[in-house]
Amino acid sequence: MMKLIMVSCKKASELIEKKEDYKISPAESVRLFIHTSMCTICKGYEKQSILLKIALNNLFKDSEESQKDTEVPESLKKDIIKKIEAAA
Repeated sequence: MMKLIMVSCKKASELIEKKEDYKISPAESVRLFIHTSMCTICKGYEKQSILLKIALNNLFKDSEESQKDTEVPESLKKDIIKKIEAAA
């Protein structure tokens, strides 16, 4: 019975990563909860994984927003067009 409930640290880390992107089954959720309740290393890994995902999402969100606000100056556009025409 315990083998059905307990998972290794390797399996727990797989479930942590899976949970970040997909819905895990109720059985997997219970196994992960039990494991992280007893294993401080995996609990720390779970917290770090959540923080990393939040940080990466914010980084990409900020990057996309800054690209939307970036406008190319007209003088640069004209210089590029002149160089293209001169090379043709």
